[in-house]
Amino acid sequence: MVRIGNKEIPSNKNISIALTYIYGIGRSRAEQIVKKCDVEPNFKTKDLNEKQIKDVSQLVGEHVVEEKLKEQE
Repeated sequence: MVRIGNKEIPSNKNISIALTYIYGIGRSRAEQIVKKCDVEPNFKTKDLNEKQIKDVSQLVGEHVVEEKLKEQE
């Protein structure tokens, strides 16, 4: 499994789908993140290199997700 945004996401799924496992990231936001990072949306999470994982993590960190979002509700 790959850890992005303090959440482990499935490594055998496409990155645009795997990001939706993070609370607060839906399909459209996941696709926007993947597009900004110049990653193919149908790349499997396990096939991402360290730079791509870092870029995706950084963009996910710019959004209110997981615990931060749950605290606001």
